[in-house]
Amino acid sequence: MYDYFHTGNESSFSHFESVIFSLLKRQQPPPPDRVPCGEDGVKHVEAMAKLFDRVANPRELPLTITENFFEWRGSVQLDALAQSLMNKKVSNRNRLIGLLPLGPFPASIDTNYLTSLISNWMSCFFMGFRVHCLPQISVKQFPQMITRYHFKTKKFQILSTSLIRLAEQYVSQREPKYQCLIVVSWHDLYPEEKMNFELGQGSSLYRCAVMSFGRFEPSSFKTNQPDVKQLTPKIIWQFLKVSAHEVCHVFGMKHCNTFHCLMNGSVSIQQAMKQPLLLCPICLRKLKHFTKANLEHWLVGIRIFLLEILKTYPEFDRVADCIVWINQMLELCDEIEKSAATKTTQHS
Repeated sequence: MYDYFHTGNESSFSHFESVIFSLLKRQQPPPPDRVPCGEDGVKHVEAMAKLFDRVANPRELPLTITENFFEWRGSVQLDALAQSLMNKKVSNRNRLIGLLPLGPFPASIDTNYLTSLISNWMSCFFMGFRVHCLPQISVKQFPQMITRYHFKTKKFQILSTSLIRLAEQYVSQREPKYQCLIVVSWHDLYPEEKMNFELGQGSSLYRCAVMSFGRFEPSSFKTNQPDVKQLTPKIIWQFLKVSAHEVCHVFGMKHCNTFHCLMNGSVSIQQAMKQPLLLCPICLRKLKHFTKANLEHWLVGIRIFLLEILKTYPEFDRVADCIVWINQMLELCDEIEKSAATKTTQHS
């Protein structure tokens, strides 16, 4: 029963996925009769465990999981109930993500390239979903939006929760067909009055994520901190991480504290940018549920996208390291599937 709460119905898992999700079970590594392909399976689980770093003591058992698979599903169902009570039009049939640019953007930024980059990344990460780019709108179209000028930097900032509500309302009145809406802006965001800024925020209730890329965290909020004027590998890494992280929040995923993972919480940009680009087994189980993706195909798609990024930015070390990790996962996948095929042949 403990295992079922963490993995759900395993009948649709590939052998590769079964090994990944074996890491969520009470014993690590589990006994041969609990692992696909017996003794070989134990070896595969041990190899898989080395590819996912634990935040705490790797020997600690059982795993301390903030939100298991069934708790997450229950949370998503509660959000769906709240949406119906609020008369929110959320379509679960159309596997569409809306991308709304909120301008103005600096003249030095190619917004077409920017939206194309985010669109392709979202299509890869949330496999099976299509991304529809909406026409750019201006902050001036939301006169009711709550804004401020930071007391120290004097920078214009938008209250994230205010933007989420207004953007969701704006789009739903025109195109109520998206499972998720992403708002991309070059304006600073802040989560509440006492906080300086935030990179982004995702709301599972409103099915909307907002994110800003105009500025990195100023050291001590010095007023002479320059704005970002061009896309660099550092900015693109921020794009990839923040967009995927916030949209995972939209789909109900909370911060993860068991493995090093894209969904780890952070208290600074430096800490957030050091965290992995991809998900841990706990979060992959949730991703698989709402995308219905085969995780081997998902990894292949992510690798293809990142290789294209590397062509443009060949010195992009973080992307290169991520590709190395994906290659290790896919090599292990091949070994697992070959072992399973051999076992099947022997029993035939």
